Amino acid sequence: MAEKNKSVKLRVAEALQDDAYKGIARIDLEVMKELGIKRGDVILIKGGRETVAIADRAYPADVGENVIRVDGIIRKNAR
Repeated sequence: MAEKNKSVKLRVAEALQDDAYKGIARIDLEVMKELGIKRGDVILIKGGRETVAIADRAYPADVGENVIRVDGIIRKNAR
């Protein structure tokens, strides 16, 4: 179970077309381990507002880049 109030700062990147409208947040597996989350967990994303997404592993090109890939709807909801 994920530890409450544990957080990291990640740079936001646009989701790839395959993930659009699915509520997926792509995150590096190392960051997921640090947060104590696994694929399929619902995570809280804080920007100007808070929203939720489903955690999934990052694409190989994003590993080690400290990015979170989310679609436009999630970005808009989080401001």
